[in-house]
Amino acid sequence: MTTLELTDEEWRQRLTAEQYRVCRLGGTEAPFSGQYAANKQPGVYHCSCCGKTLFDAAHKFDSGTGWPSFWQTAVASSVAMHRDTSHGMSRIEVRCSDCGAHLGHVFPDGPPPTGQRYCINSVALRFEPAVSSTATAGTASSDRELDTSGLNCPLPILKAKRELLSMAAGETLHVIATDPGALADFRAFAEQTGHELLLCEAREQTFHVVLRKV
Repeated sequence: MTTLELTDEEWRQRLTAEQYRVCRLGGTEAPFSGQYAANKQPGVYHCSCCGKTLFDAAHKFDSGTGWPSFWQTAVASSVAMHRDTSHGMSRIEVRCSDCGAHLGHVFPDGPPPTGQRYCINSVALRFEPAVSSTATAGTASSDRELDTSGLNCPLPILKAKRELLSMAAGETLHVIATDPGALADFRAFAEQTGHELLLCEAREQTFHVVLRKV
């Protein structure tokens, strides 16, 4: 079930002709033609239609197919799966779970640990580069520090929410986590709440997030 529903005319006005053809009509861009096929920058990929966070660059790999490929989604609820029997084939179509945009297909020939290959059209994505930082920027100078090591998601988010409630606008919170899902969760959290994401990166066996309260 999608949460963003627009009329066909509204989608045509909102998207480029190629975005409309691929995302709303289920088309496919030519291999090696998309702007993100060879992109290796750290960051996150959002739906080009509605902005939902879909994939993390940490899960991207070179499949040699000519389309951006990922071995997992940012979070399980990022996409919806549908059986596709078009063109005389039986495939699993991948759509944005918020707006229903056609993203691509998923195949069971990806690398470990999932064995999945999400083959996605570049035109269905909008890339957001990772927040740049020096090795210690934004952490040592934070107003507060919250260590959630050993806690599985969504507990780090819940504890951060509680901590932010007692903080003044403009103060910064440095969160340390050990669950790999924390980075994607905090990116989505910042996007939903409007808190400024100053840092979001992995360092050896820990994950570091710095938020500035708005």
